[in-house]
Amino acid sequence: MAQKVLTASGQIKGGEGNLMALCMTADGVTSGNKVEIIDSTSATGTAELTFVFGNTDDVIPFYPCVGMHFDDGIYCKITKTTGTLTVSAVYD
Repeated sequence: MAQKVLTASGQIKGGEGNLMALCMTADGVTSGNKVEIIDSTSATGTAELTFVFGNTDDVIPFYPCVGMHFDDGIYCKITKTTGTLTVSAVYD
């Protein structure tokens, strides 16, 4: 397993893999800002997971019972207007 930490949109894994866990933290963001996880190597495509922040300071953990499979890659799209969103991903 490997870990990747992002504070801006970016690729988690460049090919087929499994997402084992995510931990997303928000510090001073605007309510409604979001994190999308896409089955792709870029921001194009449909989000498989979407997490929307309801508070300006928040923590959202995501731990599926078994890894979530992605065929083409794992891409994290962060949409925010203010503050900092940090996404920690564990994958293989």
